Amino acid sequence: MIPLVLAGVLGLAAAPATTAPPVDPVVDTVRWSGALGATGRVEIDNPRGAVRLRGGQSEEVELLAKVQRLGSPGRRAAVDVAPEGDRLRVRVHLPEGARGRFEDRVDLVVVLPRRTAVVARGGFGRLEARGLAGPLEASTESGEIALDLAGGARVHSISGRIEARLARAALAAGVELGSRAGAVRVELARDAEGELEVRSRDRILFDLVLPFRREAASGGPSPVRGRIGEGTGRLAIEAGGEIQIVWARAAAPVPGGAP
Repeated sequence: MIPLVLAGVLGLAAAPATTAPPVDPVVDTVRWSGALGATGRVEIDNPRGAVRLRGGQSEEVELLAKVQRLGSPGRRAAVDVAPEGDRLRVRVHLPEGARGRFEDRVDLVVVLPRRTAVVARGGFGRLEARGLAGPLEASTESGEIALDLAGGARVHSISGRIEARLARAALAAGVELGSRAGAVRVELARDAEGELEVRSRDRILFDLVLPFRREAASGGPSPVRGRIGEGTGRLAIEAGGEIQIVWARAAAPVPGGAP
């Protein structure tokens, strides 16, 4: 019996391998625009793909979605845009079985009034918020986060890196940043004022000449506290990776401008 079993195995090994031909992903475009009231709120859920938020000059919201898929058109991701009064909900629904295929994704670009309240929940994909002055709540699983804000924010990631450029008004409104396993880098406007509270299981690097104090803590990293100026603003950062806080660079002079 042993020679027969070996012959069967050898026969299977000698059979030519067959591979399915590669399938190129198909990209569809979805557009939407509509007005949003002065007290408007935008909520976004995108489990896979980029979310790019931009502060605009008008009172309208403009959305552009790039839907990338494999397979038949019936299995593509769906973008559900649901306006409800002053609230706009944008939800991305992946097709069944797509959680393990990174070719199935939706990249969103949303231009909205600068002072709009935003809640953005991402998953695997980069999340950006630039030019916003309203309250922001944002989160990702492993996607990187990039911020340029003049309003308050609560931003968290499980393992993604966070980079933030914060204006004086952002600290005045209060900013909270956290990444359980990633690093955080912050550029502060040179006129920013407020309290700083920083915790990290890695290094904490400052480009600021300020009086800081480290307090004792049990069950976690010790907080480092400090203050910039006399303002009542607040910046709190907690990360598993390195934290770096620096002054924002001065704007480059315009060629041919006044000295």
